Amino acid sequence: MGFGKLSTDHADTREQQRTAIRRTFAQFAKELNHDLEDYDNAALEHPALNDPLSPEERDELMEAMKVAHIWIAATRVPGGDFEKPLRLRLFFGGTQNFRDVRQDISSAFGRIADVDRAAKRAGELFAKILSHPDHVQLDFLGGASMGGAMAQAFRATVESRVLLPKQPSMILMDPQLLNNNQARRTTKGGAIDVDYSRPRGVALTLDYSKAPHRGLMGIMKGPGGYRYPGLVHIKLGLTDTDGEQGTRPKTSGPPGLGYHADPRQFVNALSRFSVDRHEAVLDDPAFDALRAPRWAPQQGPVRTSATLPAIARHGRRPMESIDEEDNPGT
Repeated sequence: MGFGKLSTDHADTREQQRTAIRRTFAQFAKELNHDLEDYDNAALEHPALNDPLSPEERDELMEAMKVAHIWIAATRVPGGDFEKPLRLRLFFGGTQNFRDVRQDISSAFGRIADVDRAAKRAGELFAKILSHPDHVQLDFLGGASMGGAMAQAFRATVESRVLLPKQPSMILMDPQLLNNNQARRTTKGGAIDVDYSRPRGVALTLDYSKAPHRGLMGIMKGPGGYRYPGLVHIKLGLTDTDGEQGTRPKTSGPPGLGYHADPRQFVNALSRFSVDRHEAVLDDPAFDALRAPRWAPQQGPVRTSATLPAIARHGRRPMESIDEEDNPGT
């Protein structure tokens, strides 16, 4: 279910829309609580995903998904069959091997690496698949850590190449933020301009008031100087019992990244958030445009430098444009 606009003067309609957004968070929390068991890639055998691609492209897609840690779930109807049209939910995993570590280092210095290339190639191939909305549609994107950056890159690649009938929801857990080279490269070769400054998804971070720590996103936007236009940041609080077996929560993931990588902590915080009727964050004006980005057809190469989200390399100010002559890496 996508995040719809909340701009309405009708109280009942507005509450229905808030409920729909909370339901999206609750569904993601449920999936995390079940270890993403439905993201089994079974839908890859469906003709709606296979028919638009050549055999060589199908092999390319499988390899790109492996490198970028992309997992697919598809909505099923009672009885177990896939819903028609096929409705896809994609999740992008975080750092898992040394190639991913090289990716993390490259991202921090404004460069491009192998996982970037894989996420873009997957986006290009999915754009071909999603150009048949009567057969398949994209409902949701999720990602954690490095996977949060790859989900953003994948989405921008798709949306620079095909107009989707409905914008997918996107929920990212303490995501890496895109650098300018990553952001610009995703749209290279596309014919539709992607405006990174328009709301396009939610970034979740966790903290515990009795032992506060910055997470990855906080470090990148603070000392790193990165920005995240288009991501609505929701900071969720942990309680004294959100740790293992009801104990106090502990930090997780690489040292220094705070409450970054424990899915159970995200499940607990998301579950509370999705049922808290007094939580006012859904009245934030940013939610009024969560069907964004908005597009404009372009003639010639796409230029997104005016809305790039981050910094390209040391010495550049955040949000500074990059000349097209600069080599962004390929």
